[in-house]
Amino acid sequence: MSALIDLDGDDMVSASPSLRLSAPIVTFAFVLLLTIGFASIQRPRSAVALPTFAQAHQVVCSTCHTMVPALNAYGRYIQSTAFGALDPSIMQRALPILVRESVSYRSTGKLDPKAPADRWTYANISVNVAGVLSKTLSYRLEQSLFSNNIGGGNTGHFWVSYNQLFHGNGHLVVGKLDPPAPPAFSYWQDQTGFASSGISVGQHGYNLAGERWGVGFNYVPIDYQRMPYRAQFAYVGNSPSMFNASAFSSSNPYGPGGNGSDRAFQYRLAWARPDRPLELGFYGAVGSYILPTGYVAPVDAYKAVGVYAQRDPVKSVPGLLLFYQRTYDSNVGPGKASNGLEQGATSWAAAVELDQPLFKGNVLLGFRPVEYLSGLQASKTGFDVQTTAHPHYGAFDLVARDPKFSPYLYLTAEAAVAAASNATYDQPAWRIGLKWAAPVAIPAK
Repeated sequence: MSALIDLDGDDMVSASPSLRLSAPIVTFAFVLLLTIGFASIQRPRSAVALPTFAQAHQVVCSTCHTMVPALNAYGRYIQSTAFGALDPSIMQRALPILVRESVSYRSTGKLDPKAPADRWTYANISVNVAGVLSKTLSYRLEQSLFSNNIGGGNTGHFWVSYNQLFHGNGHLVVGKLDPPAPPAFSYWQDQTGFASSGISVGQHGYNLAGERWGVGFNYVPIDYQRMPYRAQFAYVGNSPSMFNASAFSSSNPYGPGGNGSDRAFQYRLAWARPDRPLELGFYGAVGSYILPTGYVAPVDAYKAVGVYAQRDPVKSVPGLLLFYQRTYDSNVGPGKASNGLEQGATSWAAAVELDQPLFKGNVLLGFRPVEYLSGLQASKTGFDVQTTAHPHYGAFDLVARDPKFSPYLYLTAEAAVAAASNATYDQPAWRIGLKWAAPVAIPAK
């Protein structure tokens, strides 16, 4: 990898991609999306992902990000190779450690008009160690030190990848990893992520985006011009004991691994090239969830399937994200032994978002007009159909940074009018975040 991606289609004379000030253009037509995407052909150049990677390669974060943490086409390519596409000799220029801190404010849309409805958190600190040891091995460790003003926290990413399978096209990832899903589920610039990735059906919520312990395999062809596709597969769990067979034993369904034990096979297949802003794909999951004691059938078999399209904001056209997914559970309840019921349910979710860069890419305005969630919960008396099929109306996000002041500092402001969760008194939920992520040392000369 020896150069940068020119996502504007212009030749570049420096390490920093130039982003034009473009006027907002509204387009919902999927045909137009396809036409523009396939017509936007750029030349591949070298890029990086995390701040330490940008530091080592002496490029700006916009090389891989539309707006941190949202990845552009080349950033998604680097991420899907588990950093295996990076040059390890260049990565030696930088210490592979970075620190993250964020301050956030959140109102709840006044769920109770007589009670205060806002909250500040000042201490959200984590340490990341990420890098490339050789052409063969790459790694990432993310540990929270403070979360929501409380000391300690969870381990985020914690994986090692072997990157030389199938002549360098295959990457075997082991540890706590991102399961296969649309990239925007895990890497997006909005203050609030997509609720669809964790939609609840029956007794549990799906975990299509959050890090999970498991084993993954990514097939990302180096010759992407001839083979412009990617395939990702993973077997993941959410309990300390992933491979505990007794958790699924008919004689002991609540053994080690216990109630709530969740195992899933997840996948994503996509048409995606690092030199084109358009990505199209489909994704899914097939899993099992152990229900609470007392259910006639102790295991709930579930599955999800979805399609998505994502186009980066280039060539004076706003970015566009579309997805639609369906889920199915075999046993959402009530299912208690007392009433002897066992029943399944389906749900669906969909969203669209437009994103427009402003002021040479240093400000990004995002508009999510609707994210629709339709789920069915189980109760002791029957299906809960009163509160699970409401759309979330609208989220407006404004992300800004000043690279002259600090290339690692980002401000996000969001106004969300969410009929299903926050705006019960017709007042929007306000969310503000000030995020900082920076390497701990300057690169060696």
